[in-house]
Amino acid sequence: MNPLQMLKLKLNPRDVLTLERLKEKNNTPIVNLTCSSVSSVNLTGIIDKLERRGLVVRQPNPEDRRTRLINLTDKGQLTINQ
Repeated sequence: MNPLQMLKLKLNPRDVLTLERLKEKNNTPIVNLTCSSVSSVNLTGIIDKLERRGLVVRQPNPEDRRTRLINLTDKGQLTINQ
């Protein structure tokens, strides 16, 4: 995604990075999305923001009730594919 598209969609680089990682690893706990450029603390805030915008959703993890799985919504999938 180029900078102009990011501005138009009001996404910052960390938002885009998170959406790209979810595209690769959809239906995953948040801990699997952390990387060197985004800490787990920051990632929670990013996921909150993306969820409010309807780009991701949190769902219960059937294997571990303590965690939630993060998934791209259809809108999130369309956004990251632009």
